[in-house]
Amino acid sequence: MEFWQQAHEVVSRFVIIRVIVLVLSTVVRVVLILNGAGLTLIAWSLVVESAALATTSLIYNRRSCVPVNFRSKAGHSALMLIKISWVLLLSGLLAQLSMRMGVIYLGSFSQDRELANFAAASRLTEFAFVLPVVVTTASFPRLLRTRAEHGRESQQYRSELQRSLTSAFWVGSLFSICGVAVGPHLIPLLFGNEYSAAVPVFQVTVITLPFVFMGAVLSKWIIAENLLRLSLWRNLLGLILNIILLVLLAPQFGAMGAASAYLSSYIATNYISFFWSKDSRLMAYSMTTAILWPVFFPVSFIRNRNGKRSREWSND
Repeated sequence: MEFWQQAHEVVSRFVIIRVIVLVLSTVVRVVLILNGAGLTLIAWSLVVESAALATTSLIYNRRSCVPVNFRSKAGHSALMLIKISWVLLLSGLLAQLSMRMGVIYLGSFSQDRELANFAAASRLTEFAFVLPVVVTTASFPRLLRTRAEHGRESQQYRSELQRSLTSAFWVGSLFSICGVAVGPHLIPLLFGNEYSAAVPVFQVTVITLPFVFMGAVLSKWIIAENLLRLSLWRNLLGLILNIILLVLLAPQFGAMGAASAYLSSYIATNYISFFWSKDSRLMAYSMTTAILWPVFFPVSFIRNRNGKRSREWSND
């Protein structure tokens, strides 16, 4: 449903609906944790949250001006895509499990305060996860048009892809820097002074945003290039690394250890994993270029400027 909203460019209201549902569900979950709710009840709150997101999306779709009709030709095409995209469905489940693994693991042995600190920090960070939808909605259709017109090996397509990755990473970095700066004021404002220990946890988890933003572009590139199994393996790698680091760090460092595992799993999923396959290695190099853009941009600018001067002198 989210991809359908993006395709019809009606994503802004959809994002607002998702943010409202996520805010309400997080408040409910924090209240449950503070009142000593068990792990089963917290898990059910996650199920209710997913159901609420799906229900509100369907209600919004029915009231939109371009309804989805699965009996139409496009609807039958959508059903066929669902049948062949089980890899993406499984990949999405692995990604969701990795996101929740810190809460599940801390809930199995740690004190309620450590669990509450990590739950508040990670969910507040995840509110920003809807923002890449806006960024990629603006860039992805143009990227697909360039691929269709010039080919997947063309310089135009490569340049457009590089531009999308660079924009995504540095927009995410901007939000990450803002999150680190306002965290000491935002956490007490939203959750109270008793959650002051969640501030450094939030500052660690919010560093994931550049890689989350870049991952939104990568997910669509994977679909465009029909590398669906790559999506599965990268999310499986992130989940495994998350579990290993949780076992090593969380018992000693509590919520901070879970936050470090959370950050590391996102970096592995949305960056490091792309170096392993020859099909995705070029994207890994493009991501490295995006990350090092402040270094490459001045060099490229000076080189182009010198080249322009050389051509002018040769013409003279």
